[in-house]
Amino acid sequence: MIESERKKEKEPHFKVPIIDIFRHGETEYKELADPNFMLNPDAPGFALDAEHLDLTEEGIRNIQEAAEQLALIIDKEKEAVILVTSPQLRALSSIMIIEKVFAEHGIIMLNSTSEKRKGISKGIKNSSLGLGQISFREDLKNAGFGKIWLKAHKQYGIEHPEAKNIPPAEVHGLVATALGKELPDIFSKSHDEIASGFKRFLRHLINIEIYLQNGTKQQLAGRRLRIVLVTHEERIMEFAQQSLDLEKTVAKGQLLEINPKGIIKKDQEAEADVRLFGKRGELDLSSRIKMKFSQDGLSIGH
Repeated sequence: MIESERKKEKEPHFKVPIIDIFRHGETEYKELADPNFMLNPDAPGFALDAEHLDLTEEGIRNIQEAAEQLALIIDKEKEAVILVTSPQLRALSSIMIIEKVFAEHGIIMLNSTSEKRKGISKGIKNSSLGLGQISFREDLKNAGFGKIWLKAHKQYGIEHPEAKNIPPAEVHGLVATALGKELPDIFSKSHDEIASGFKRFLRHLINIEIYLQNGTKQQLAGRRLRIVLVTHEERIMEFAQQSLDLEKTVAKGQLLEINPKGIIKKDQEAEADVRLFGKRGELDLSSRIKMKFSQDGLSIGH
C-alpha cells in the first residue's frame, strides 16, 4: 500500500453536516427603534435578559425552549457544533441564548465565546450575505427610515393579526403600500434575491468539507458537524414553503432542521430530510426533499 493510500485510510470519513436553523426570538427591534442601543457582552452588569438583549422576555423563553429541544437531540459523543448568525442584534441575542443552553448541556462548540477567550477560535461567526435581514436602501437607512418602517409594521400587525401567518414579501408589500411606497423604493434587494441568497449559502454549508481548514477537521476528531444558524423569516420562508408545503410562516423562535444525505453537485440531485419542530404542543412537520443546483440556483423538489 502506498503512503497516500495509508494516510487516506486513517482519515475519518467526513459526513455532510446537519443544518439547524432558528428564526430569531420575539423582539422590540431596539436596533431600529433606539440608535443608542448596543449589544455589548463585555459591558459591566451585562446579562442575558430583556434589558440587555434585543429580545423580549417571551423571545428569550422561546429561544431557550427551542435550544433545549435541539440540545436533547444532539449526540454529545459523536457530534460537534459551529454557530453562525445574522449580524442583526436580535439574531446575535438569540445565538447567545443558544450558546448558553448548549454549554449547560456540555455540547462541544468549535467556535464558542469561551473558545474565543482561550484564543482557540475567532468566536461566533456571522454572515450578512447568507443570513442577514432584508436591508433598507442606503438613503433611507441614513435618513432614519427604520423607525418609520417599524411603526407602520407594528400598526399593520395590530390591525391585521392574521398577518403573522402571511409570508414576509406579501406583508412587507402591504406595509409599503400603507406608506405610499413600493418595495423597490424601500429595500436594496428583492425578497426573491434574499431567499436565493440563503439557498446559495445553504449549498455551501452542505458542501463545507471543501472549505474547512485542517485545524477544524482535527477539532472534529471524527464527529459529525452540526451547523447552527440564526436568521430571519424572509431568508428561510421560501425554502420552508417549498420543502414542507407550509400554510403559515416559520414562527419567531422556531427551529427548522435540514439533514442532507450527501453533497450537492452541479446538475445532480441530493436528498435531505427536513423537519420543522412544533412549538408548545404543536406537531412537527417533516418531509424528504430533493435539491438540485444549476446555473439558475438551488431548486427544491419532492
